[in-house]
Amino acid sequence: MAGGIGDYALPQIAAMKEIQKSMHKRDNPAQYLFDNAIKKLRDFQSQLTENQEPAINLISSGAMLIRIKGFSYENPDMFVFNGVDMAGNPVQILQHYTQLNMALVSVPKEVLTEPAYRIGFTAP
Repeated sequence: MAGGIGDYALPQIAAMKEIQKSMHKRDNPAQYLFDNAIKKLRDFQSQLTENQEPAINLISSGAMLIRIKGFSYENPDMFVFNGVDMAGNPVQILQHYTQLNMALVSVPKEVLTEPAYRIGFTAP
């Protein structure tokens, strides 16, 4: 058959790829939300001045403000935030993807003599 693979025509192959993509999102919701969160975080960081750094307040953890140093996910359902609290104590938060509710905030630069920090992103 011209324009296809085996017994499948190109439109069928495209439809199968869309189904696979949908199934991957369904089976890996943390990755899907991570990809969307990165876009929002990068946009937020792009609006900060050289004297501001990003921090988050995870709504579910109360009023704890955290300078995020790293943000990753573990499929299928976990986000991992690494950083420090405002007193400089190490913090790691494990957050189920259905509970992700965070406020992005800016805080004054931690070390005035160094460039402002920006959040790092890692994927498994």
